[in-house]
Amino acid sequence: NVRPLNKTYSFWYNSTHTARNYSVFGYGGNKRAFTPNFSSGRPLMWNGGNWYVYWEDTSAQDDGEWHHFMLFNDVETIVDSKLYVDGTLIEVNSYVTSGTVSNLGNQSQPLTIGSYQNNSNNTGRHFEGSIREFAVFSGDKTSKAGIYYNSGSVYDLTGESDLQAYWKMNEGSGITVTDLSGEGNDGTIVGATWDYIV
Repeated sequence: NVRPLNKTYSFWYNSTHTARNYSVFGYGGNKRAFTPNFSSGRPLMWNGGNWYVYWEDTSAQDDGEWHHFMLFNDVETIVDSKLYVDGTLIEVNSYVTSGTVSNLGNQSQPLTIGSYQNNSNNTGRHFEGSIREFAVFSGDKTSKAGIYYNSGSVYDLTGESDLQAYWKMNEGSGITVTDLSGEGNDGTIVGATWDYIV
């Protein structure tokens, strides 16, 4: 188990699910993840009990169109976490940081995309929608949110600085998604269906 670190997540997202959706990504445990429409239409980044942030509702969560999301998870100063959708900053709605940062929950599993944990066979715990072009960066990369949104066209992140993992998810078949960051973090598809081919 490891404590969460400050990271930026960049991905394209498409969903029509208007109720609480399960996580776009997570690290196991109880909701240690980014979850759309979690409560009152608000997206949530959860880092542990009493250590989380909500943003204002955005129609991009459930309008059935492709949108670019860029999330900076500032673990120790949760109010400084940022969410950009299509290059536009979404305002923080509320946050909780009870206790001390030493109480921050551990991440009990490796990164899982499309669920908050990688050993769940319960379909009610899987994201309902489509995800593509998922990237992870160290630190805060949100100054490039508008560049990566690229006026609604996919921006190739290969070779970007601080890139730790990058899955285009355009293989179209098979069970492997190739990491294009150069870090060798290839992923395995479990229970998902390909619907995006370049």
